[in-house]
Amino acid sequence: MPRSIILWLAYFDCSLKRRLGRRVSLDICVNNPKPEEFLEVCKKLGLECEYIDKRYPKTWYKPLGSLLIKNTEFNKSKLMNIVAKEVKNLKQK
Repeated sequence: MPRSIILWLAYFDCSLKRRLGRRVSLDICVNNPKPEEFLEVCKKLGLECEYIDKRYPKTWYKPLGSLLIKNTEFNKSKLMNIVAKEVKNLKQK
């Protein structure tokens, strides 16, 4: 059954430690995650998503928002890894 998932950009930020919200491993995280990159990757992957300009509670001092991904069949951890790898590839180009 399709559902919506929220992915905070803090999950992908290399400058954060795991206890502050990073959820992906250091080899696929990115420095200074930007919403435009994530929206481009979601569009490339065929995901319907929108950016929400709210701050992650653990790192309220950093202006990182979140993505609302609608109607996805993936579970959250699988989706995080797919998106993180694609953004990493996009930044390396």
